[in-house]
Amino acid sequence: MAFDIIGDVHGKAGELKKLLKKLGYEKINGVYHHDERQVIFIGDLIDRGKDNIEVIKIARSMSEGGAAKIIMGNHEYNAICYHTPDGNGSYLREHTEKNYKQHEEFLNEFASLEDGGNTLDDTINWFKTLPLFLDLKNLRLIHACWDHKSVHFLKENLNLDNTLTEEFLFKSTIKGNLEYSAVEILLKGPEATLPEGTGFKDGGGVLRSETRLQWWLQGKKSFKSLANVPIEIINNFPEDLMVPKECLIEYENTEIPLFFGHYWMKGNPEIQSNNLCCIDYSQKGAGGKLCAYRWSGEQDLTSNNIVYVDTSI
Repeated sequence: MAFDIIGDVHGKAGELKKLLKKLGYEKINGVYHHDERQVIFIGDLIDRGKDNIEVIKIARSMSEGGAAKIIMGNHEYNAICYHTPDGNGSYLREHTEKNYKQHEEFLNEFASLEDGGNTLDDTINWFKTLPLFLDLKNLRLIHACWDHKSVHFLKENLNLDNTLTEEFLFKSTIKGNLEYSAVEILLKGPEATLPEGTGFKDGGGVLRSETRLQWWLQGKKSFKSLANVPIEIINNFPEDLMVPKECLIEYENTEIPLFFGHYWMKGNPEIQSNNLCCIDYSQKGAGGKLCAYRWSGEQDLTSNNIVYVDTSI
């Protein structure tokens, strides 16, 4: 099977339809199809954009019609938690101002529907049917990071199709649980705690003592190389400041190709190595792109197979 692997859509239906057309998909009886290929959505269909419901309809109809596969992103996971009562009068994801803002466009769309509540419940239940990863014969797909140890743990504790069980969902929201750590790494990316005195302030002025890691830079071990923070902050890290070994992710260049999203890459879309490709270039502001990688079974990836359309601000 040949696949077109599409990056984080984030509620931008116009760009998704343009990309599907560019890839040769035709809308037949309300569903986009290709005679020879199938889409794989890498997660984060929702939030930020203003056409969440339309994006969900397109992706869901393709999935149910056999024209697409979809894995869960951190935004689908967060939505599930935001709308699932915790049994103690609150929700698995707290309704704080920060969490509301991240989910605002999605909430506003469903609130505008006459049957918004019923449609919302149906959507959240559908999100629960999405696998957290795909481990195919010659191809792997994860939203943020493939950590072998975490994937092995999930395979033993999820449903057979790698979807959430209710027990796992509740455990995954409690910091300190193995379930929490596995979801954090696979859907949001690995982090490392900075040594005392090397913290930094993020764009919002919040002091950070941890940093996300650019784990795909295989062989790199320093914070200066791996910290996913602005360059002016990276420049302040000492050259010999090393990431703890237990925080490093290993994905050998002899393993089967792995596709992921989540990281809002910048510049011209390109592969990260012979077998690693981040397909998310949906950063805010000018220059964003909705990308797809046209995979036809090759085990050595090439940037020439990336197709994209520009996204609006």
